[in-house]
This record gives sequence, C-alpha cells and structure tokens, in this order.
Amino acid sequence: MAKGALKVGKEASHTNWRPHRPWTTLLLVIPGKQSIRSHRARRWLFTLITLGLTATVLELGSKLFARKYLLYSRPAFGNVLMDHAVLHHVWIPSRLTTINDRGVPYTVITNSQGWNETYDVSREKPADIFRVFYVGDSNTQGVVMPEHKMVELVENGLNAEYQGKPAHFEVINTGTSSYSFVLYHLLIKTVLLDYSPDLIVLNIDMSDVANDAGYRPYAVRDSAHEIVAVPPAMAPRYIMTAEGTARICNTFALPHWLTDHSDFLFLLDTTFRNARIKLSLRDLDRRANWLALEWPPETVASINESMATRVSTLRLLKSHGVRAMVASVPHYEQFTGRQSPRPHQVLREVVEREGVPFLDSYAALKPKIVGSQVTGYYWKTDSTHFNIAGNRIWADAQLAFLLDPRNGLLPPLPGGGDQH
Repeated sequence: MAKGALKVGKEASHTNWRPHRPWTTLLLVIPGKQSIRSHRARRWLFTLITLGLTATVLELGSKLFARKYLLYSRPAFGNVLMDHAVLHHVWIPSRLTTINDRGVPYTVITNSQGWNETYDVSREKPADIFRVFYVGDSNTQGVVMPEHKMVELVENGLNAEYQGKPAHFEVINTGTSSYSFVLYHLLIKTVLLDYSPDLIVLNIDMSDVANDAGYRPYAVRDSAHEIVAVPPAMAPRYIMTAEGTARICNTFALPHWLTDHSDFLFLLDTTFRNARIKLSLRDLDRRANWLALEWPPETVASINESMATRVSTLRLLKSHGVRAMVASVPHYEQFTGRQSPRPHQVLREVVEREGVPFLDSYAALKPKIVGSQVTGYYWKTDSTHFNIAGNRIWADAQLAFLLDPRNGLLPPLPGGGDQH
C-alpha cells in the first residue's frame, strides 16, 4: 500500500464493537454501521441522562443539607404573604405553612380573612361574645407554634378567669409581619371596625418607627392629606429592619417560580440573597432608628410622625366607642444597654395623654430578662422576637394588665364592679 494511503477494513471501522471500551460507550457506539443522526441522538441521550442524574443528586443533597445543617426549609415568608392595594401586604388566606427560619419549626395558619386563626370570624358578633382584636407585627403574630403564641395564651387565660360567668372572650390575632403604625391604622379603619370589636390591643414593636418611615413615601393621601392606602410599590426592592430600611441589590436574584420548585435553586438563591442583604445593609437608612442611644433631629421628626398616626388611631377608636389598650414590645438589646429603652417612655406619654391604658412591656419584663442569656426569652439567631418562654411571660404581663380593674378594659360582672 502506498505511503499515506487511507487504511480501510475491519480494523479501522469506528463502528465495530470493542469489549475493552468503558460502559459509557454503550450509549455512543453499538455494533454495526450507524447513521450520523443516530450517533448524535445517543450522545444527546447520554447528556440528558447525565444531567438528570446530576440534578437528582443535587436536589437530594440540598434537601438533606438544608434539613440537617441550615435548619431552614421552604416555604419562607415570601410564600405566605401577598400584595394588598391598601394594606401593602397581607397573609395569604386559608393557608397552613411550616416555617423553620429560626432553627425551630413553627406553623402559620390563616383563616379566609387572612388572620392567624383556625376559624372564620363572623361579621355579626354574637351577643355573649366579648370580641378582642390584637393588632401588631410579627411578634404579635408569634413566631412559635400556635399553642404557644401570646395571643392564644391570653385568650385561654381570659376564658379561664371568666369561667362560669356570662362572658366569653374571642381574641383574634391579626398580627402581620412588618406592619407598623400606618398599616395598623389602615387595618383598623378599613377592616376591623366592621367586625364590632369591644377592645383593640395595639402592640407597638421597636421596628415600627423605622418601618413607618419606609412606607410613608409610597402612601396615597386624600384631599385632607390623610393616608388612605399604602400600595405595594416598594416591595420586594427593600429590606426592613428594626433600625431602618435599605434598597436590596438585585444581583443574582432567581425567579420565584424556580426557587419554589427546586431545593437546590432555593439554597443557591438563599446564599445569594444573604449576600445581597449584607451588601444592602451597608447602606441602611438609620434616620428613623429610635433604638439608637442618641436621637438626631431627623429621628425625632420620624418619631413625631408615627406618634401622630398613633394618636389618630386612638381617637378613631374612641369615636366608635371601642376600648383600646396599647402595649410596647421590647427587644433583647434594650435590656443589655446596647439599644435605647426611651421608645417605651415616649409611647407611654403619648398614649396616656389620650386617656388610653398603656402596658410598658419593657418595665414589666425587665426583672425576668435583665441578666438572662438571649436564648432565655428570644431566639438565638433573632434577638427581636420572643421564643416560647418569651411569649409565655409576655402573655402573663398582658393578662395581668387586662384583668387589673383600674384599667377598665374588660366587661362588668353581675353584682357591680369591673372584672373581679
């Protein structure tokens, strides 16, 4: 054969079966002549199988890793809250969701009205019911299992105290994550007054002034400059904290529909989201941070605006003949001296000036919390929300205040006098 001539025959055929080849060639090469199209199809099949196996391993690994090490499972808050044209956001109605973002799982249950209850509240109030609405943010909502929530404990305590007496308490939990003064006011004005409340308890969290400052620029006002709605224009571009609001960097954001259906992509997105949040917090707007030890003029201005909203809410309730009670919600760092306890005093002065009973929860809980570890009454990874023990002592303080006849908050009993 001439030098350089093409060698043909059985030995040169690339389609011949060779037993020593790896198993992967089973998908790429089979005995006999094959068309180029068939050869490419097998290569695509091999690629798809490889990708499928890789995706399965990543999904299973992500699920196990998340449960064992991150203690974080889907769905998170993004899956249980929805936009609202007036109230900015509300709980998705008729939902049961387990959340594990603090290391201990708890369940969020909502009725068809989007409140943290297992039953629907009738618009018409039965004659033998004393109806109490609890209004607040995520601390009022309770980041614990339903049976440990402060509101649930208060309802059980009131009905136990009045057992055998002609009064039954219906205590309704409308606490919603990231609510603040302006959203409390709109909730009461546009929704709760239609349900014939006897008493409304407003729980003011230490994040409320900062959150208010985040909502106000997007509020819709009427001709009298009264806020009539806070549309969801700012979400989800901002992150709200107890100290202020920051615009979120959207780098590496994955679509919700992808993270809703993949544990691997959820973990990937969570990692990116945590990185985005850290970047965003460097530019946190702290001008409305009333937890700061010193209050510059812009902080005082934000506090005054929120207090004006609080006064409007209390006067609205008074004009409708509804009893009101206001309670403050302390954060752990206020007991350590790292954050200012002054917000509780400001609230007391404003609320009592309107003739409304005020529960200073900071003062009431101080003997128990001062000197304790953060995990005594708050979450290890979140010193702003009560854990199970924290909900218990907060409920005890609320019950004692409600049952104190000097506050005149509960219905009179036969035989004269208030309460017991």
